[in-house]
Amino acid sequence: MAELAATVATWSYASHSHIVPHPDSPMARSTSEDILLLIFDALIETWSTPEAQWPNETYSADCAAVPFHLAAVCRQWRTLMLATSTLWTYFGFPNNPWEYIRHHGRLSLLLERSRNSPVVVILSIPIEHYSHGDSNRQLAIGVNHVLGAINDIAPRWKTVLLNLPSVLTRHFGPALRGECPVLGSLAVISCYSDLYVPRAPRLKRLCFAASIDRWAPELYIAHQYLSLEWLLIVSPLGPRTAALYKQNSTNLKHLTILDAGDYPLQLL
Repeated sequence: MAELAATVATWSYASHSHIVPHPDSPMARSTSEDILLLIFDALIETWSTPEAQWPNETYSADCAAVPFHLAAVCRQWRTLMLATSTLWTYFGFPNNPWEYIRHHGRLSLLLERSRNSPVVVILSIPIEHYSHGDSNRQLAIGVNHVLGAINDIAPRWKTVLLNLPSVLTRHFGPALRGECPVLGSLAVISCYSDLYVPRAPRLKRLCFAASIDRWAPELYIAHQYLSLEWLLIVSPLGPRTAALYKQNSTNLKHLTILDAGDYPLQLL
């Protein structure tokens, strides 16, 4: 196990440094499929931000590239990668929406290869990067295609960060009103006033942040969060909202309530 752990650490560094084994190297030729799967699965853990940093997760180009690099090593690895849906579940995208069109091909492959596996979603677009975005047809097409696809796979959401201008957050209205049976972590950071909380029986970490007085998610809490352990509310209405969650959460261990004026959204 110690040797396996060392190998995982080496490969994690190599994959994040865009270094992959040569097809004729001993590593590529001699490693059994069982060991490869253990190593590949361990690499998935590198996609998860440590709990102390959540919900400050950001897009990682390295995480996005890992499955494509590993699938390019040799025929055996490609076959194994394509047969393992959990290795194609990082749906993180750059914070510059102008790059979204370049990711349409990657998005299509992820949707196909991840099949029904739970996914990690990282969408963070600063408002200054999307000023008057709807008036630019090319930009709107690029962003709307990605957001629409992410909304459609909401039942597969596992870890989700949505840090978006209100004009983009509204795309997720149907998902946030629906069922998210495998959702474990959710962060929604927006000024959009019509925010809901999905039905998520496995939800352990929740962050809701808004900066306008009309935001009242307590109006939409109609179910219990028995597994909720970590809660951050940033809103002028935070105390009232948090009290309702606390009443409906039997396992709550960490509760933070902040006024939006004391915790600017751009700091998240």
